[in-house]
Amino acid sequence: MVFIFAVFLAVRGWHLVHRQWTSVPGVSLNAEAMQAIMRTSWIPAIAGIVLIVLPYLVTWGWPSHVDIFSALVLVTWMIVPGVIAHEFLHAVGWWIAGRIPSHQIRFAVAVRQVAAFAYTHHDLRIWAFQVGALLPVVLLGALPAAGGVLLHEPALVIFGFLMLVASWSDLVLASSTFKYPARSSFNHCAQGDARLQLFAHINDPIMDQTPS
Repeated sequence: MVFIFAVFLAVRGWHLVHRQWTSVPGVSLNAEAMQAIMRTSWIPAIAGIVLIVLPYLVTWGWPSHVDIFSALVLVTWMIVPGVIAHEFLHAVGWWIAGRIPSHQIRFAVAVRQVAAFAYTHHDLRIWAFQVGALLPVVLLGALPAAGGVLLHEPALVIFGFLMLVASWSDLVLASSTFKYPARSSFNHCAQGDARLQLFAHINDPIMDQTPS
């Protein structure tokens, strides 16, 4: 059953990403909110070093130059698939937990902010937003990093570290929602919360005119 479900998600995910990855001109993030979050991006870098890199070094020692080079080459090949998988997992979380129609979930790239992102204008419950926001943090960041430390795999450590740092905006947004009741409307809460406006106020001239 697990295998069948995994195949179903993979097929459905490919269809969703292939159809909904948009190059619509004018799609952009809330620049002010994005800049506010990026100003604190040093926090996950330091936390990752303390919680991931140092435990690896204490447990296994410093890896050889060959191991470091091999890990970096492997991670370089994994970055683009990792970014795509990251956004896909957001969509899966919102699709399942939020019961959002697939045509109401989009993927885009904000060139000026150098950011890929998944988003929806369909209203979500706070808890459903949290599921989608944190799914890639756990599956692509925390688990690979922990696995790398336990299994003596520097590539997993580096990949998990990078994915966690890249997930900082997701962590900030998710943590900003915990003060609201789980079944509250995300869009309603975002009206008075500058951080949540990063997600709620994405400009998409096509989706803005698309009925729910």
